[in-house]
Amino acid sequence: IDSDEIDTISKEGAPYESRISASWSQLNEFHFSSLWSILSGESGPEEVSSKLKVLTARDGEVWVVVFPAEFTRHLAARLGENNASIVREWSAIEEFEWGWTEEDVGKLFSDLATLGEAALSNNKALIYWGAL
Repeated sequence: IDSDEIDTISKEGAPYESRISASWSQLNEFHFSSLWSILSGESGPEEVSSKLKVLTARDGEVWVVVFPAEFTRHLAARLGENNASIVREWSAIEEFEWGWTEEDVGKLFSDLATLGEAALSNNKALIYWGAL
């Protein structure tokens, strides 16, 4: 994914309307770096988060998290697998304490695995777009 495409995505009003997508709120790069740490077995989320590309637009009101191909492959590989232990561990992170159930986190994980597979199949980057 190049900088021109990211710039376009970050300025779109609703980029999810023109892409394969799922809708979730209250997520940020810390949720994803924690998941990557769990999936990859790499050390803490702080180290892993440096591998996520986070871009902002409109004075920080819009952001795009670009998942590296390695993370996308990890997600896609879990599609259709029994992911209960991953979901249990991920749902226990501090960022999910308020308003998230383990079932919610399981659905989110399933959506991410599905989107990861779609991104790989279409030779596209997996992104998370958010706006205030």
